[in-house]
Amino acid sequence: MRPLLPLAAALLVLAFAGAAGAAQVARDGDTVVYTAAPGEGNRVLANVGAYDSSCGGLAPPCLTLFESGARITAASGGCVVTPGGFAGDTAACPMPTAVRAELGDGDDAWWDWEGPTTIDAGTGNDNPITGGPGDDRLAGGPGNDVLEGGPGNDVLDGGLGDDDLEGIPGGDPGAATTAGADTYAGGGGYDVVTYEDRTEPLALSPDGVANDGAAGEGDDIGTDVTGTGIVGGVGDDTISGGPARSLLSGGPGDDLVDGGAGDDSLGGDTGNDRVLGGAGQDLVVGSDGNDVVDGGGDVDQLWGDDPLGCSPYACPSGRDRILARDGLAEPVDCGPGIDEVQGDAADMLRSYPLSSDVCETVDLAGAAAPGTGGSGTPAAPGAATGAPLAIAGAAAERGRRIVLRLTVTAPGTITARAT
Repeated sequence: MRPLLPLAAALLVLAFAGAAGAAQVARDGDTVVYTAAPGEGNRVLANVGAYDSSCGGLAPPCLTLFESGARITAASGGCVVTPGGFAGDTAACPMPTAVRAELGDGDDAWWDWEGPTTIDAGTGNDNPITGGPGDDRLAGGPGNDVLEGGPGNDVLDGGLGDDDLEGIPGGDPGAATTAGADTYAGGGGYDVVTYEDRTEPLALSPDGVANDGAAGEGDDIGTDVTGTGIVGGVGDDTISGGPARSLLSGGPGDDLVDGGAGDDSLGGDTGNDRVLGGAGQDLVVGSDGNDVVDGGGDVDQLWGDDPLGCSPYACPSGRDRILARDGLAEPVDCGPGIDEVQGDAADMLRSYPLSSDVCETVDLAGAAAPGTGGSGTPAAPGAATGAPLAIAGAAAERGRRIVLRLTVTAPGTITARAT
C-alpha cells in the first residue's frame, strides 16, 4: 500500500487547489460590494455593460466585474455570475451609484469604472489600484502599492510601504486640464506623488494645505507623505520640500525646486532650472539644461548635470552656475557644458564622467563667514575673505587628468599647484 501514499498526497493537494475560495459580489442598497477570498491575488476589471449579452440576462446598463483567472459567487442583490472557466468569471449587477471593494491579502490589481469607488487594497503589493473617473477613495494598506485616482476629487492613502500615488494617470499630454481636488496621504514608507503627465504650471508642497496642483485645483499633499517624493509635470513648476527628507524632481520645464529643511535629494530634470538645497546636507543636481545649483548653508553634494543620465552616446549638459560659497568644504562637479562655480578654497572640484568635464570658470574666494549661505551672500563686515582665484587651465598631455591642489598660505593668499 506504500506506493499509494504519493498519489494520495497529490490528490489532496489538487482537492485543496480546486476548492480555492471565490470572491463574493453583492448589492447593498445602491452600492455594489466586492469581497475577495482569503489567500487570493485578485485582478478585477470593473466596467459598464451596455448590452444584454454582457449583462448576463439583466436589463442593460449594468455593472460588470470580470476577475481574471478566478471564481466569483453572487451573494445577493440581484447580481448574476457567468462562469468563464480558466479565463475567469464575470459578475453582472443592476446599475449602482457606487462600488466598494475589499481586496484583502495578496497582490491585487483593480481597474475601475467611471463612478465613485472606495477600495481597501489590504495587505500585499497592489499594482495598479485605479479609481478612474468619479470621486474615489483608494487605500493601499501595508505593501508597496501604486494608486491611480484619475479624474475627479480623489483621496489616495498609500498606508505602510513604499507607494506611488498619482491623481490623473495616462492623461492626454496635450491637454492642460485639472484632475480635480485630490488628497494624498502617505503613511509609513517612502512615497512618491507624481504629476508627470500634466502640462500646465504646478505648485507642489507636502504641507497639508489644499493649494497644490494647477492654479485653483486644490490638491492636498499631506505632511504624512514620509520621505516625500514629488515629481513635477511638463510645465514650469514650483516644488518645495517639507521639514523632513524630500526627494524632488522638477520634470521637463523651467522649474524652481527648493528642498527646504532636511537632508534632501533634488533634481531639476530637463529645462533651465533653479535647484536650491536649503537647510540640511543635500544632494543637488541640475541635470539637463542651463541650471542654477545652490546647496545652501550646510555640507552638500553639488552636480551641474546628472551623471546617471548618460547614454552610450551623450550625457546631460548645459551652461550651469553652481553656488557653493558657504565657508564649508563641499564636493562640486560641473559636468559637461560651459559651467561656472562660485565656491570656497576648501571645495573639492571633480570631473565626471570624463576628466575633460571641468568647471570652465572658477571663482574660489577665501572662506566666507559661516552661516552666510551658499548664494554668494557677502560676508559680514570684519569676516575673513580672500582675493578671488581665477583658473584658466594647465598644460598637459592629451587625455591626462589634472589634479589642482589649493593651499591657503596666508590670509588672502591661495597657492594653486597642478599635478
